[in-house]
Amino acid sequence: MEETVDSPKKKKETVNPGINTKKPLTRAQYNDILLAAQHLDRKKEKGQRYNTPSGSTIGEHEAVILTLRWTGMHISVLAEPEKYQLRVEDDEIRWNRTKKKEREAYTSIPISKNITFNLNEFIWELKRRERKRSRQYFYDLIKRVGKEAKQPKISQMSFRHTLAVDLLDAGCSDQFVQQTLNCSAEVLKTYGKYSKERKKSVFERIDW
Repeated sequence: MEETVDSPKKKKETVNPGINTKKPLTRAQYNDILLAAQHLDRKKEKGQRYNTPSGSTIGEHEAVILTLRWTGMHISVLAEPEKYQLRVEDDEIRWNRTKKKEREAYTSIPISKNITFNLNEFIWELKRRERKRSRQYFYDLIKRVGKEAKQPKISQMSFRHTLAVDLLDAGCSDQFVQQTLNCSAEVLKTYGKYSKERKKSVFERIDW
């Protein structure tokens, strides 16, 4: 009788549980995502690089993640920077939410110290490309980073929600967050709920 050999079982990939695109990221989850982006950039030797104040450079995966995390912008702005009039002005990153020059409604976000690269250079590169990056390109980039970080459920909204709850935690008013991120009252209620949950968990960790 001919002996058969079983094919080796594929090792099951460990997926980090608890990622919900509606919930803000924890600091640990975000750090894992950032490390994953950096790892992917190191593997892509010929990819686009952006300068930092320290004289080093970062890659495109990290630049996109940092931009989404600390501005709360939608991917459509990165995909169509000229239509949204995306630019850096007076230490702020600005874009026209309406995408129409005749009807201006700008979002202005102070450039966070956490954006550790030349944002002007990044925006210039987005605009100068003959073949612009599509929305799908950025969706796929985030998906790659999420897979590398073993957090496959992250999306652009994960970063937007995280920034919103951070602003509420820092004491910003509901009106400020709503105007800054241009979100609906209903969405703002959700942000407030997660902010309260964070504060509650902090107090519960106090052990006398």
